[in-house]
Amino acid sequence: MDVDMPEVGLIAAVLQTGIRDAVRRPKETDRADRIRRHVESLEWIASDDTRPLGFRWCCDVLDVDPDLTRQIIRTRPATVWRKLAHAKSKRG
Repeated sequence: MDVDMPEVGLIAAVLQTGIRDAVRRPKETDRADRIRRHVESLEWIASDDTRPLGFRWCCDVLDVDPDLTRQIIRTRPATVWRKLAHAKSKRG
């Protein structure tokens, strides 16, 4: 897929949002919707769903290794969080 296509940006944003919601650990004071998003994101990342906008599908389209991504999220969530924050600051 051509990386200049708007669809690629959308897919990357879906993946980035899902990862962000997964690595952002909820606090006891968080609202129920943030806690729900965290749990749903972890389930989404654990899934091997190949339907459009599933985690594996997004990784495949973007040529990202889903298993390596899962491993990094599990073992180094702070690293993922810094990279996401850096990417966001470069965009906006």
